[in-house]
Order: sequence, then C-alpha cells, then structure tokens
Amino acid sequence: PQSVSLVFSSSYLNNPGSMFGHTFLRFHRTPNPDGSAAAMLDYAVSFAAYPTTKNAILYVMAGLAGWFPGYFDILPYYMKVQEYNNYESRDMWEYELNLTPDQARLMILSVFEIATNRIDYYYFDDNCAYLPLALMEIADPSLELTSRMQTWVAPSDAVRIIATTKGLIRNTRYRPSNYSRFLMRYDRLLNNETAAVNTLISENRREKIPQLLVNYDPPARARILDAALEYIDFKEKLGGAETNAVLFAN
Repeated sequence: PQSVSLVFSSSYLNNPGSMFGHTFLRFHRTPNPDGSAAAMLDYAVSFAAYPTTKNAILYVMAGLAGWFPGYFDILPYYMKVQEYNNYESRDMWEYELNLTPDQARLMILSVFEIATNRIDYYYFDDNCAYLPLALMEIADPSLELTSRMQTWVAPSDAVRIIATTKGLIRNTRYRPSNYSRFLMRYDRLLNNETAAVNTLISENRREKIPQLLVNYDPPARARILDAALEYIDFKEKLGGAETNAVLFAN
C-alpha cells in the first residue's frame, strides 16, 4: 500500500450495530506505471462483530459484555461501496492519512498477523472505531490516539480524534450515497421540472418521454432525466427488476 484512509460510513438504522455509523480503513494500492490508479480495487480492512444470537435481550447483553467474537475483514473497496453507498444508502467520508508507505505497510502487516484471531467485541470501546486508531498507533506510536478516548468511543469519535490531530489528515473526500445523489439532483430542479420528475418516477412513467419533455429546453430535460435516473439507481440498490430502459420505452 502507498497510503491509508480512515473511512466513516453514516448510520444505518436497520442494523442495531450500525446505528452510530461505522469506520474502517482503506489501503490505497500502488498506482499503475502510467500514474493512474484503480481506486475501487483498493483494499478495505474492517473490524466487526459476528453475532451469535438473534435474541434481542441477549444481543444487547453480549454486545456490552464482549461475548461476540470480533474479526477483521479484508475485502476489495468496491464491495464496501456497493454495500454502504448503494445497498444501504449510506454516505461515506474518506480521510486520507498523512502516513508514509512504510507506515501503511506496517499497518497491513499487523492486520495480517492478527486477522485470524478472535478479538472480543465490546460495543462501547473495543469496536470498529477503536481498532483502526490502534493500528494507526502501530504505524506511528507518537500519535497517542487511543489514550484520548473517553469511557466509550463511537465511530464519529474516531473521526473527531484524527481531525483534531494536527497534520494527520492529508485529504478528505465525500462519497454520497445513491439516495443523497438523487436528493441533490432533485433540489436543483425548478418547480415545473419537479412535476415532470414526479411523473417519470411514478407508476405512470411508461408514457413516452418526448411527449412529456416537449415543453422543456435541453438543459431542463437533462436535469429531469438525471434526477429520474438517480432515483432508479436508488430504488434498484444493487440491481433489481427495474432498469433504466423503462424510462425510454416507446
């Protein structure tokens, strides 16, 4: 790896373990000889609990007492983007850290060393926010990140800690979810354009598009179609029964 980023994913209320968001590490690969980089082929390293019960009461007790096993996952980054951005409609923020390639390599070697071992998962401290900070301290012990935690640490606390560490963040990137992209497109529409989008994404959207857009100029048509397509991407998530071709049916 040439560098590493801490990635924060927004909350997901359908999963109790993700109600406060999630943090994981992204290891950036060595660029191609021509200088280009296939960003989606980077590796994502995530620490998560593997619940052993579906009983609501036992679930809470086990999470608080550290009864659930915690393990590292190492997956291609595009799988995390698909899971969080697309399937669960969660926004993501990437914080590239000001670490050297040698320090990034030391972090990934540490992950390889402990990835097959069980680490008891505690919701309040030994969680997806604590372990990435501990790995950063392995790369640079002078950071002293974990000592700045309170009684508990949430994913947003991990972001706060690295953001208040002078010189640690090199670059920041926001990756909106498919739902956020649709809202941004929709908010830019004029009043008469929103009516057209509402028609396109309603049950009646099979009507001919030329007839619907005949009274709009080319820029307005582009805004309408872009918003409608973003909505379909959101509704499809990972690729359902609908296709963009439905909008262009004759």
